[in-house]
Amino acid sequence: MTLLRVTPVTFAELPRPAVVNVWATWCGPCRAELPVLARALRAGEPVILVNGGEDPKQVQAFLKSVGVSQETFVDSGPLRQAWRVSGYPSTFVVGREGQVIARHLGPLTAPQLRGLLQRAQQPSP
Repeated sequence: MTLLRVTPVTFAELPRPAVVNVWATWCGPCRAELPVLARALRAGEPVILVNGGEDPKQVQAFLKSVGVSQETFVDSGPLRQAWRVSGYPSTFVVGREGQVIARHLGPLTAPQLRGLLQRAQQPSP
């Protein structure tokens, strides 16, 4: 099992291509989609969880309580500002060159996540 690490993040540090999910512990829809994201993470899919600026200890305790053990990043604000996050959960497809090529507001279903993952792997236009 991978150790859970809650790490501050900057945009430049995010792996690419990837599907980046911005979420919060208090967000009901975020909690509802977490099992879909956790399955993708366990399968090795390029999914990145970015918490929307909560206390890292609180984030770590929450993720441990729901059985998520993959690395999670915490954004102090710059990422959410740059991507104009207007609500949670917000999911972004980041292309190979680091550009946001798609976004989804609201909880993801497994088929929606598969579609976003496929889009992330496509060559940039």
